[in-house]
Amino acid sequence: MNSLNENQYELSAIDTNGETSESDDNSIQSPNLIGPQLGSIVALKKIRYVLLISVTLCLIVLAIVIFVTLTHRQENLVTIMARTTPITTMSTTSQTTNTSSMLITSVSMTVITASMPMLNISVDAQWEQNGITIIEGRQKDNATYRVYHPHGLFIDDNQNILIADHRNHRIDEWKQGDKEVVVLFGGRKGTKLGQLHHPVDVLIDRASNTLIICDQSNRRILRLFRHNLNKTAEILIKNIRCAGLAIDHQRYLYISDNEHHQVKRYDIDGRNQTVAAGTGRQGNASDELNRPTYIFMDRQQNVFVSDTDNHRVMQWNKGNNGQGSGSNQLDCPEYLVFDRTGNLYVADSYNNRIQKYLIK
Repeated sequence: MNSLNENQYELSAIDTNGETSESDDNSIQSPNLIGPQLGSIVALKKIRYVLLISVTLCLIVLAIVIFVTLTHRQENLVTIMARTTPITTMSTTSQTTNTSSMLITSVSMTVITASMPMLNISVDAQWEQNGITIIEGRQKDNATYRVYHPHGLFIDDNQNILIADHRNHRIDEWKQGDKEVVVLFGGRKGTKLGQLHHPVDVLIDRASNTLIICDQSNRRILRLFRHNLNKTAEILIKNIRCAGLAIDHQRYLYISDNEHHQVKRYDIDGRNQTVAAGTGRQGNASDELNRPTYIFMDRQQNVFVSDTDNHRVMQWNKGNNGQGSGSNQLDCPEYLVFDRTGNLYVADSYNNRIQKYLIK
C-alpha cells in the first residue's frame, strides 16, 4: 500500500510538474507573439512623428527664406516716385559709386520734394564705364545738330531728351535713335521773349503741357506751350538767377537761386514765393547753401540740392580715368538724368556732348 501510494504520489508529482512546465511554456510564448505587433505600432508612430517634425521644419525654413528674399529685394530697390512731402531734414550719410567716376555725398541739410516718374534701380546696379555719345558738337557755331556746353536735361514720357543748350542759347530736343537735335526754342542770344541768354535748365509741366525754362543770364523763368513753340514765351518769374528747376505732383515749382543761396518754392503761375532751403546767407552750416545749382531726388522722394561751392550733396569726381574726351572720361559734367530703364545720361558740358551709360 505504501509503495503504491508512493508511486501514485510520484506520478502525481510528475503530472503536476508536467502541467506546471506546460503552463510555464505557454506563459513564455505569449509575449513573443504580442511583442512584434507592439513594436511595429511603436515604430510606425515614431516614423509618423519624425515625418511630422520634418515637414514642420521644412515649412518654417521655407517661410524664413521667402521672408528674407522679399526683405532683401525691398531693401535693394531704389524707388523714385512722384509724391509731395513737407520740408525735411536729412541726416548725414556718405555713399560712393563707380558710376562714371562719380562721387555722391549727402549731407545734413534742409531739402524738399519734387516729382519725377517712378523709377526702380537696384542699389547694386552698375553702369558701363564707357559712355556712348548720342549727341555731339564741338564746333563753336549755331548748327542745328550740335550742342555747345549743354546743361540741364529732362526726359519726357516718350523718353526723348530736352536739353538746355547753354552756349547756343536755345532748348534742344533729342529723340531716341537720332544723331541730331531739333531746336525747340531760342537760338539767338537776346532779351526778347523769343530769345534766350545762357539757359541752364528746362522741364515739362505735364498738366499744362508747357516748357518751363531757366533763362539764367536774363534773370528770369519763362513758360511756353509745347504745341505752340513758334510763339513768344511768357515771363513767369522775374529777377532771379536760376540754376535748377523741379516740380512736384501738386505743381509747386522749385527753383535754386544761387545768387541768394536758397531754394525757393512758387505756385505754378509764379506767385506765392516761399523759402524751401537755405537762409539767404552764404555758408556751409547744415541749414545754409553756397551757390546751389541742380536739384535731384533720392529713394525717399527728397530733393537733393547740388550745393556747388560747398562741394557736397552731389559732385562729379574725375576719378582714375581723368579729365578728357574719351568714352570713359568727362570734362565739366553739368547734369545727369536716368531714363525709365535705368540708363544714365550726362551733359558733358566742355566736351559739348551728351553721354549715355547703359545699365548692366
